[in-house]
Amino acid sequence: MVKQMNNNRTKSLGGSDIAPLLNKSPWMSPYQLYLSKTNSIYANQSTNLAMEIGNELESFVLKKYQEKTGNKLITDKEKLFKVHKDYPFLSSNLDAITVDGKTIVEVKTSSSLDGWGEEYTNEIPEAYKLQIAHYANIWDVDKVDIVLLTLGKGKGIYYYTYLRNKLYEASIQKLAVIWWNKYILGNETPDCTASDISSYEKDKVEKDSVMQMNAHINLEVTTRIGAIKSASATIKHLEEKIADNKKVLANILKSKEVLQDSNGKVIITYKLINKEGGVDSKKLKEDYPEIYNKYLKENVCYRQLTIK
Repeated sequence: MVKQMNNNRTKSLGGSDIAPLLNKSPWMSPYQLYLSKTNSIYANQSTNLAMEIGNELESFVLKKYQEKTGNKLITDKEKLFKVHKDYPFLSSNLDAITVDGKTIVEVKTSSSLDGWGEEYTNEIPEAYKLQIAHYANIWDVDKVDIVLLTLGKGKGIYYYTYLRNKLYEASIQKLAVIWWNKYILGNETPDCTASDISSYEKDKVEKDSVMQMNAHINLEVTTRIGAIKSASATIKHLEEKIADNKKVLANILKSKEVLQDSNGKVIITYKLINKEGGVDSKKLKEDYPEIYNKYLKENVCYRQLTIK
């Protein structure tokens, strides 16, 4: 679970920070992580609904784990926070640990089993493996049990195990220490992405400011723009080819919905889709402005890179 203590979040690197700092997280970039540690605008961002649901379900999943394994657990949050013996800025905040202190238990929730391998193996998404390896290193335990609750496709509770890999953990620790010294204690800043909504510091953006092209950046800018335009043209060409081939297949099926081979295996489906119409937001705003404003979402501020 993502749940570092608020008063320690900006003072240390916890388990959920490891994947972002290594650019292995699907949810957060290294620059976003940097901002969460250094900029108050980002440091106190609220959790999303999925995180809240996961936290609420944690005790239920841990109860099921105890029933299945017979292992008694420590779940007192004050006893589950620990920092590295040599690097106090490396921290861990566990979901649970067995009473004998030999096994960490980490709870995960997901909408499906996508990215997860066979049950009872260590085949788990890389972002989670980095997190639990970080925990094993700090707590010096040989085993981490991961309990996955899926509420969508493949609904159920699944069990995975990470066995201690000290070389793997040492490499993670080394990179985390370098990152902290370089970006938090040092004067450097991680690179940001062009489309990342949190890839800049709002209070430092110079609105409508202009940079003039110079010889130092001319080659780099020209090369990158050329590469983007070339890739975009290739994508457009491939999308047109896909559309043309789909058109041929659709005309083969015509009024039929399913195409099977001689063994009865489904090759193509061409199904009718009944989809509810959306809300005419313009008309709703005009006719019922109070209702429209009541359900209006907060504005999202972000930067967008556009090549002219």
